[in-house]
Amino acid sequence: MDQKVEIVLRANASLIGYGLMKMELSMLRSIFIFADHMELARFIQRCFKTRWISSGSSHI
Repeated sequence: MDQKVEIVLRANASLIGYGLMKMELSMLRSIFIFADHMELARFIQRCFKTRWISSGSSHI
């Protein structure tokens, strides 16, 4: 019986941790939205371009 209670408590703790993590991620996302859009978009594009080129050349 004690083991079951412990498992339930652990599950609840992990769910709470997950909820807090999601809250932090949404906060970070809102910070990025308020940041310079064009600069962020350019950075993401650059990352995807380099990844796409490197993965494409490895297949050949």
